Amino acid sequence: MKRMGTMTVAFIILLAGFWSSGVALSIAADPKAADPVTREMNSRLPQGLSGDDREENEFARRGLIASEPALDIRAANNKPVWDMKIN
Repeated sequence: MKRMGTMTVAFIILLAGFWSSGVALSIAADPKAADPVTREMNSRLPQGLSGDDREENEFARRGLIASEPALDIRAANNKPVWDMKIN
């Protein structure tokens, strides 16, 4: 029981140290501006995106990112072992 009390006191002292050093406050601070490379890469993104593609918007809404090609694995005798073809 004495060990548990010692651990609790140590945790409280550690937490107080973090709080007084500003670590806890720096998490809530305003984010810094993006660096020039990030801004350049982000500026290129919208050029290839179309907001009026209804099918892509529906896929995004449902969470579909990409589909796998039809997978058809066959044994040496040409019998299917794994078949994921869409019928």
